Amino acid sequence: MPNQTHRVLEIIKRFNSGQKVCIEALQNEAMWEGKSDKTVRRDLDIIKAMFPDSFHLIRGEIGCYKAITHSLFSNIATASHLALFGIICLYLDYTRVGKTHQIAQTTINGFL
Repeated sequence: MPNQTHRVLEIIKRFNSGQKVCIEALQNEAMWEGKSDKTVRRDLDIIKAMFPDSFHLIRGEIGCYKAITHSLFSNIATASHLALFGIICLYLDYTRVGKTHQIAQTTINGFL
């Protein structure tokens, strides 16, 4: 079962590729199956908290959002920054679920 980090990264990936993200459509996908509107909105809120001017509500389409620029992170971060963000999220997931620091450190060292 995907956790919040996986869901947030998937939304970021979609925004970065220029796709619109609709809450109702996401709820019909396996990654968000059984998740409430509030859960999906919390996923979006995490992105908004970190990147406040990254996406906006599409006028006239209830619960649909799109990146402000075609490529969400084109002016914010390079591919290296995004990779590091992913590694940090992996590290946090490992430590949150009780995996050892050594496993997470090995993962990080493999990317560096």
